[in-house]
Amino acid sequence: MIFSRLNLFASTATEESRESSWTLFRLLVAAVFLTHGYDKLLGESPQEPVGGGMTNLDIGDLISYPVPLDINLLFAAGVVELAGGVLILIGLWTHLASLLALITMTMAYLIAHLAWFPALNGGEMAAL
Repeated sequence: MIFSRLNLFASTATEESRESSWTLFRLLVAAVFLTHGYDKLLGESPQEPVGGGMTNLDIGDLISYPVPLDINLLFAAGVVELAGGVLILIGLWTHLASLLALITMTMAYLIAHLAWFPALNGGEMAAL
């Protein structure tokens, strides 16, 4: 009898801690995206939407592709980071925001940090 009560308490506590852990994780991820997006769009040297910045998609020595309409990829990444951070923070369309963030961070890693060992090449934040 005591074990059944203990088991009930443990399962209830585990379920509550699981929910709070996911909420805390979501808030931390949103904070990281918001700070990086804010820095790209509204920081000391904000990115221009067109021209300047990164207008070529270069992945190592394998792919070099000019971006159509001369769109600045750093500005586009900032929009995804800022808007995605807000959506993740408030819990609205989190699956879509996470998918866009995943695609953006994958491209950021491939473009800027393509090498082994993310801690050594500065790509640990994009890899996370």
